[in-house]
Amino acid sequence: MNATETKNMQRLEELAHKTPQFTNQDATAITGMSYLDVEQGIKEMMAKYHCKLRVTENGDIIYDFEKLERRDAKKFSEYLQEFGEKAWKVFTIIYKFLISAFLVVYFIIFLVLVIAAVVAMSSGKDNRSRNGGGELLSFVFRLFISIFQWRTIMGYNQYYYQTDRYGYQYRHYQEKEDDLTKNWKGNQSKKGFVASVFDFVFGPPRYELNPLANLQELSTYLKTHKYVVSTYELIALAGWTKAEAEDFMTFSLTQFNGEAKMTDNGILYGDFNSISRRKTEIDGAPIVYYWDENEADYELNGNSSGRNMGIIAMNGFNLLISFFFLYHSNNPELGNTMLVLGIIPFIFSLSFFLIPFIRYLIILQKRRMQHRINIRKRLIRYIFHEQSGIISLERLTQVANQNKGEKLNKKLIEQMMMDIIRDFDARSEVDENGQIQYHFEPLEEELSDMDKLRDGNTGNKNNLGNIVFET
Repeated sequence: MNATETKNMQRLEELAHKTPQFTNQDATAITGMSYLDVEQGIKEMMAKYHCKLRVTENGDIIYDFEKLERRDAKKFSEYLQEFGEKAWKVFTIIYKFLISAFLVVYFIIFLVLVIAAVVAMSSGKDNRSRNGGGELLSFVFRLFISIFQWRTIMGYNQYYYQTDRYGYQYRHYQEKEDDLTKNWKGNQSKKGFVASVFDFVFGPPRYELNPLANLQELSTYLKTHKYVVSTYELIALAGWTKAEAEDFMTFSLTQFNGEAKMTDNGILYGDFNSISRRKTEIDGAPIVYYWDENEADYELNGNSSGRNMGIIAMNGFNLLISFFFLYHSNNPELGNTMLVLGIIPFIFSLSFFLIPFIRYLIILQKRRMQHRINIRKRLIRYIFHEQSGIISLERLTQVANQNKGEKLNKKLIEQMMMDIIRDFDARSEVDENGQIQYHFEPLEEELSDMDKLRDGNTGNKNNLGNIVFET
């Protein structure tokens, strides 16, 4: 920003400190800035600070900057969480190095055996034995290389669909293939052994969306919905609460040069026709509604039961042998051997089992939250597809259980709806028959207005027309 724009921003910030809620006219009158400067300055403010839009009954738009909280500001809990994540990442690297170091020790033992095999081959073995010894040497070399390949997935763009214990499908990263058994047994496992060892301790990476996915998806949605969008439609795309969707609306207005407008019924929406005028049509990100993308499961390790049993047996063997040396710690003949073969491997082997156990206790809580979010998605799907603004608990339970998978009871649905109606500015009532009814009139009115708006927006605004002059 130049000096004038910086000064204008400071004036608006001072206004927001004194009066968090104001209109364009308020800002013009109080700051002395021109109306155009106020419009541009407020857009820059919305990009920098959290903001919500309010619509009055007379059709005026109020900008609400609340506590003038920066979008990039972090709470102490967020800093603490970020520090914990970085500390955990450093710990995993160190611990994986320790795992690799132990494998290297075994590699040295294997290497001694291979040298003995090579010596035996050179003393007059047939070609079959020679080929077998070469394959064994190749296998040991691949083992040595693979223990330093700590990445347990093929790539962040490679995934497939898994199903959790309740029947909900979710995206799962493609596991790194097993290079150890390739050309050794004539095939290869889906997941490498060393990757399985790492995942046994720390768990596989959980699928995460692209941080810019919401903006990319909104861009495609605007293109296919005549470049207008409302708050509830943003909830359908990302599943936010209404307050979060309102904040994202203001952020999107700044990112896509949009304009806040109202329908004849006073429904606030974003008009993004300025980005419709394109020369080149490019396919954008696919539109995936909130209810069509289930939450990824929190897996303990993602290994097969046979692979886990093998890992448990190996570490259990190390734990048992190290305990044997500790048990005979009073033997003076052992000397420094006690530290190398007793204390160090015992502590390492014990932590090898302790870390997954602690993770399991944490995962149990996260799985409960994941389950509730997936149930919420099932209910919101029907709420958005229902033509009427009034939905009974009986009907909601019936429709929610039409698809295959987990069957939901009325009590659970009623508990979930308590949070949903709060997010949607809806209400619940009991009719004359004692049946619970949920009223979603604000949602019905907003979606109806948006349909009418799009029906009236028939002009080909994104057509640039023929070129009439060129240099």
